[in-house]
Amino acid sequence: MEYQDISLDQPDPVPSFHLCIDGITRHMQAYESSLFALEAENRVLRERVTYLTQQLESAKQQLIHGSQGVTLKNRPSLVTDAQGTLTNLSNLKAAYSNIVSAPVDDQAKARSSSNDTTTQLRVSPGKRLPSKQLTHLRTLQMHSRAVSAVTWVQDFFITASRDASCRVWYVPREQTDSSRPGPLMTYRTASPLTSARCISNRYLMLSNTSSEVIVHSISAPAIASLGVYANVESMNSTLIRTETDEKSLKFRSPVWSIVELDGHAVCVGAGFAALIEFNGEKCALTKTIRLLDPFYPKADEPMLCSFVTRVGGTIIATIRERYIKADDLQPPSFVPEPTDIMNYRRSGMRLVKINPEAPSNNSTVITFTTQNMQCIQVTGLAPLFNTHVIVSTTTPDAKLLSYRVDDQSPGAIKVMSTSECNESDVFTAISACDGYVVVAVNAAVNAHPRMYIFQAHVPQNKDAPIEIKRVDTAVLDSVYGSVTAIGTRRVEDGIVVILCGCDGDIHVKCYGI
Repeated sequence: MEYQDISLDQPDPVPSFHLCIDGITRHMQAYESSLFALEAENRVLRERVTYLTQQLESAKQQLIHGSQGVTLKNRPSLVTDAQGTLTNLSNLKAAYSNIVSAPVDDQAKARSSSNDTTTQLRVSPGKRLPSKQLTHLRTLQMHSRAVSAVTWVQDFFITASRDASCRVWYVPREQTDSSRPGPLMTYRTASPLTSARCISNRYLMLSNTSSEVIVHSISAPAIASLGVYANVESMNSTLIRTETDEKSLKFRSPVWSIVELDGHAVCVGAGFAALIEFNGEKCALTKTIRLLDPFYPKADEPMLCSFVTRVGGTIIATIRERYIKADDLQPPSFVPEPTDIMNYRRSGMRLVKINPEAPSNNSTVITFTTQNMQCIQVTGLAPLFNTHVIVSTTTPDAKLLSYRVDDQSPGAIKVMSTSECNESDVFTAISACDGYVVVAVNAAVNAHPRMYIFQAHVPQNKDAPIEIKRVDTAVLDSVYGSVTAIGTRRVEDGIVVILCGCDGDIHVKCYGI
């Protein structure tokens, strides 16, 4: 199956009819299971509260009437009652088990059981996970389309989906943690979301295909107090308006990525980078940088920026490679006929360095080409060690590329060695955290993808590419099709990995290091 970059405005990888029905069924089962579990827990708690209230009222009446003293010997044991409550609540864990993994065939169940029943995990201060171990924490199923971006607000992660919803999730603290299995908060827009970014743990920015950027104020303590499917009274109360009192920032074309820079935000789209500044409960567009393609600047041909990240004070974006005939850039989706391909040349896979604070020459383009006649298709971009960026592509002889961000010289894009991978592997998503690189390997819509975890090392030779060593491989038995987005976060016991499937399911894992 050919990989489709959802960071560009293309259709999602759509599974077959039967897999769609199966996905809808799994979503409904997960929703019903969580409701049943919450109802059962609520019923038990109400019964215990009623019983304890009656006991307290009885003891109160005895004290008032003075019929007999309430001594330690005949007073109802609240400790025993509390222990009984905990015993009853522990029996409810089975009610949550249905939403941890999706119903699959018997063989897949056996594989999932063998892989997921590992040593208990702590992702908060406490007992550490044994090193070099990948543990499955939870499967979440509430998005109906592919997830386009993952961001974090302290200990919670946020997913933005092509179904026009953005959901806030709780990261379980250990493998047996069954609390808050569903979304804590849901933001909705009128169009599919292309990106999401939490700025300074205070502002949540959402961009959609309608060329809007919507900003909400967000608070980690407020999120921590929410339960599953929290009833938020009004999203308008958290909306950050513009200086002209508009509900959203509007652009000429969609914003594909948002990055944080010194407490502000940089929104990048096709042909522009915009600096957004915040002033309390207001936001404003303070600067716009035009990004024109150097192959055809007279026609105001925009750079088609897709993936964007930040290294230090420099913004790095990937530019979609295109075919060129004579001096004319061809449309982004154009692919020449095999018999006519010799009449075309390629623009090369390019990175653009953007410095919004520079008074002039805000952008620098770095180009990389291969002997392959097919255009390089970028599938991900991740910062590493605060000095490099790593690019994942679909090109067999350039699966991973590294670039050293150096303000003194433009440098060069280097091909990284992937000898530990299969030649047929196609990387569909990438994320880096604390010296570790996580990549997802493509799979057909009815097959399970794989995940590689590499440990990265910067060689002494500054001109050499990043060196990586594979430390773990996992077959994602509960995932079908491609992984469209990965989020990683360092915790005391390891690295939390958020894997998002093309059908909207989310898988939370942790790798102990």
